[in-house]
Amino acid sequence: MNDGEDVSGILCSRYDHLFDAERKVADYVMEHRETVVDMTVERLARASGTSGATISRFCRHCGFRGFSQMKMGLARELLKERERPETVSNHVSRGDIRRSLENILANRIAELEQTAELMNENQLENALSWLEQARIVQIIADDSAAPAAMDFVLKMGRCGVRTVSEVLWEAQAACARTLGACDVIVIISNTGKSRQLEALMEIARGNGCRIIAITNNPDSPVGKLADVCLLTASREKLLLDECGFLCLSAMFVTEILYLFLAAGTEQPEPNVGKIG
Repeated sequence: MNDGEDVSGILCSRYDHLFDAERKVADYVMEHRETVVDMTVERLARASGTSGATISRFCRHCGFRGFSQMKMGLARELLKERERPETVSNHVSRGDIRRSLENILANRIAELEQTAELMNENQLENALSWLEQARIVQIIADDSAAPAAMDFVLKMGRCGVRTVSEVLWEAQAACARTLGACDVIVIISNTGKSRQLEALMEIARGNGCRIIAITNNPDSPVGKLADVCLLTASREKLLLDECGFLCLSAMFVTEILYLFLAAGTEQPEPNVGKIG
């Protein structure tokens, strides 16, 4: 568990990689967060229809040292939410549009705040230096993150960075093979688990290319293969029955990169003295 990372965000980012029994635990925790804080392993196992062994595996697969660490993180998360002026809820219904809009907004604000908290300043500075010095930047995303990749291409173009982003796997691989030590590849992936993305990263790494990953899951193959891993927060599972990826937090990270790069290329205003 990384500093600044909420338990809900961790469960959302790891959900697709959990076993069926572990997903039952995740579902129960996300639906009964305040109750789980005061539960024992045995009580949570009974409530979620699983076993103590499943709870232990669930905690380990989500990156917690144990059940106690998960409960402490959950308590901190709830405390932060209580301190906000808006109440975070997972209720979305067309029968209560105004309240649902407030819930969506509160979750999105929490998601962006957490993404900013997860940003490692040293890794961010490395990413910025590599991007502004790169000969070519190749941006690759899994299918769900394609809008974030296209948006990032436009942003990099505005900064004068030569950027490419192919759609077809064969074209992506061909481009990755041309990259060298002066180039950068940016991988955008929610789960961080894709054999094709891993293969592309291995190709680029073999040529000495620097790799930046934007992902929810630092422990994923993509997160581990990257030289720099910029983490995003996700609360999709709190709003949807299934974990989706609406790209908001990923696009927030690319916006951060763009704004810092744009600020770095701005020329200072001339110091013009007064006449007379």
